[in-house]
Amino acid sequence: MSPDWGAVVAARMADEVMPLVRDSVTPLAGYRAPGAEPVPIGTGTLFVVGERHFVVTAGHVIKDNEPHFPAGVCGFAVGGLDEVGTRLHPVLLNGDVYRFEDPQDVAVIALDSDSAAGLTGRRFLRLTDVVLEPQTVGFGWVVGYPNEYIREVAGVGKGFDPMTLGSVFRGDDPGTIANFDPTFNFLVDADRSQLVTMDGSEPASLPHFLNGISGCAVWQTWWPGVDRPGAWTSQRVRIVGVQTGYYRKPQFVKATKWGYVANIIYRQFPNLRTILEMHFGKVF
Repeated sequence: MSPDWGAVVAARMADEVMPLVRDSVTPLAGYRAPGAEPVPIGTGTLFVVGERHFVVTAGHVIKDNEPHFPAGVCGFAVGGLDEVGTRLHPVLLNGDVYRFEDPQDVAVIALDSDSAAGLTGRRFLRLTDVVLEPQTVGFGWVVGYPNEYIREVAGVGKGFDPMTLGSVFRGDDPGTIANFDPTFNFLVDADRSQLVTMDGSEPASLPHFLNGISGCAVWQTWWPGVDRPGAWTSQRVRIVGVQTGYYRKPQFVKATKWGYVANIIYRQFPNLRTILEMHFGKVF
């Protein structure tokens, strides 16, 4: 495919993914004390199965931060637009937490009804928005809220700007990588020497550290053998994983297959098993 065609399609993909991200992906923050300013700790995705509402994130976001934020974790509701951008309002995420340790390293917060209702202006993604695992070598997007992109907005507080990485997926281990198991994980190429802007016109960069994107959704937008050059459609944009790690050498983002999110829900909520089985036919 030509570079010009690739840039056009990448821009179209981003146009489709970003509204979904804005609606369904939230920064996560923790409270050191009731009423204190929330401290950013990661990224989460809103997901609903049946009548149960969840926030999905990386397991280590919960495990590593829970002792330091005894007053709880919050997501952010969306308010109106004004001169500084979209207003975000913290909402305490009350509910039980279930998670897997490495190498899956995913967690779900099963929200109580008040927390779910408090996340106004947001969209909880449904089973039709996800698949259990990616198709490699495919193309997709990692979109999260890195700490290096957080800014102070006068009179408002913290402003959150998303980091967007569009790249190819790999299902194999290109070397010796700690805590990587292709049964559970896949990789997104993050070679900084190959990064370009959305239109392909100039080199681009990522934050030096990717702290803060942990737990963000990984979306697949290009499915090998299905999508043809010049005939790409947005109808197959799906979440396929949860970002759970980053390797500087070699340069890859690690993700866990979404099937292990479904597996947690399947194990912990017997009343949802029939729905999951009807939709997926199986869960990991």
